[in-house]
Amino acid sequence: MDYLNASYRYVDKFLPSIGDLNSDILSTNLLTVEGFDFLDISWFHFFHVWLFLFISSFIIISLSHIYYKTYTEDSEGLIKGKRVLIVIAHPDDECMFFGPTIVNLTKKNDVDVHLMCLSEGNYYGDGETRSRELLSSCQELGIPLSNIRLFSNGHLPDDPLVDWDAEIVASLISWHVEALSMDTLLTFDDHGVSGHRNHIAISRSVSALISENRLPPSCKCYALKSENIFFKYIGFLIVFLKRKHSNIYVSSHTDHITIKNAMSKHASQYVWFRKLFVTFSSYCYLNTLVCLQT
Repeated sequence: MDYLNASYRYVDKFLPSIGDLNSDILSTNLLTVEGFDFLDISWFHFFHVWLFLFISSFIIISLSHIYYKTYTEDSEGLIKGKRVLIVIAHPDDECMFFGPTIVNLTKKNDVDVHLMCLSEGNYYGDGETRSRELLSSCQELGIPLSNIRLFSNGHLPDDPLVDWDAEIVASLISWHVEALSMDTLLTFDDHGVSGHRNHIAISRSVSALISENRLPPSCKCYALKSENIFFKYIGFLIVFLKRKHSNIYVSSHTDHITIKNAMSKHASQYVWFRKLFVTFSSYCYLNTLVCLQT
């Protein structure tokens, strides 16, 4: 209506200069023409928006049905090792980002999955609570409590504004790789998935370990590929776009429920936008891994 009123005021300003025309007739004609155009355009756009939403919903529902019916088998993926160490920065990284890889690996009887979390997530002072939540989440994902290493180190605070000391991170990782006889190491890539400085610090430390030959030759290193903005929030649709790639882990419908249950264990963090994240983030449906060694 503001748009129409503005149009009428604009025309009224010129009415005195139109002398011979009947202003009542002119006003009536303007209302009729303007009103007709406005309503006609509104219904025209409304119909096309409704049609677009209907077709989009139909396609998405159809694809979701195919996804739930088709992707039921375990992914072979890129990792062939039997002792896998996954290094994360904060409690909840394991299910928000690495869920598809973890659930596929833990279902294999001959693969032993370990997790290193380099901080207790104490940014808001609830590190103790988040530590307990991590243990519950890992159990849901199939990682035994005995395979979890959780660190509380003043040099490695949970803080998006702090760059962790690369040598401290590298030393912790290399020591555990050797002490636990790990043949596979997995962490973030150089974009850190979400761009978090703590994630990127781990990536840089692993890259340094590789370039300086500080890891056993038998240890293969992989990184979780950061998806671009187009792929990041398309949910299960990413499975249809990347299903033929050999370096992926796909979560089946059952796996995705497991990942959601694991995320719900982080009760202190499970606010509305993280619930949306688990539903729409492609990382909860598919992980693309990159080998860091040539």
